[in-house]
Amino acid sequence: MSLPESIMKAFPASEDRLFESLRPAVDNDMLKDIAMADNGHQWEEMYEQLRIIRDRGEIPDRFDWQLDEVLCLTRWSDPDKPNPPPFRSGPMGPKGFVTRLFVCTVLMRQEQTPREDWDSNVAISLASAARIGPDADDALARFLTYRLRQITNPDDRFYARLGILTIALRRGNQGITESDLETLADQLLDADTGSRGATSFDPEFPPPADFSIEQGFWEPTVAQLRDHALRVNPKLGEKLQLCALLVARD
Repeated sequence: MSLPESIMKAFPASEDRLFESLRPAVDNDMLKDIAMADNGHQWEEMYEQLRIIRDRGEIPDRFDWQLDEVLCLTRWSDPDKPNPPPFRSGPMGPKGFVTRLFVCTVLMRQEQTPREDWDSNVAISLASAARIGPDADDALARFLTYRLRQITNPDDRFYARLGILTIALRRGNQGITESDLETLADQLLDADTGSRGATSFDPEFPPPADFSIEQGFWEPTVAQLRDHALRVNPKLGEKLQLCALLVARD
């Protein structure tokens, strides 16, 4: 199923826009925060590898174990809740959200990233972009539109569509009507979107929750969907509530 035309026009597919917009926004201190994420283990080597990614825009075909480790640990960080001593605080404040979106983007672009990480990367990217601003939202939506053309797994497509829907709601009109949003919500809730689809969801025998749902990474998005559900027409509002229910931790 194709995205509604107005959504494709608002967020034209782009593989590079998100990564290229983040590279100049990440300074050396932010790279050091990433490199030090594993208690400083091999941090100097990790820092140099991260500089190549940022400065040259070159993402290796395969990450070595330690680079993957510091990227993933940074992804799990919460800039609003820095780690207490004796641990490193990790990325904090506004820069922390840029750092976190940067590592998620690198992980999403790295072709060897395990598929089961996709949902976490999308959830944390959405939460980070919301704190950074409209340009980050637009760039992320354009990347998800691009990836939607590449991925075939129904659950992965579900999460990409959910990200696009959330950003479309956050960004306002942009030529996108409530009817267009209903169409996208219907795609999310359709049975062939995978185990998360509402019509394939049996509340008595629910599928195992994905890691991102268990850990609450979708909760900021759930709150936004429920808030928007109160401000749109009742039919769309009901569908947004259902979309939120599919990724809610409770």
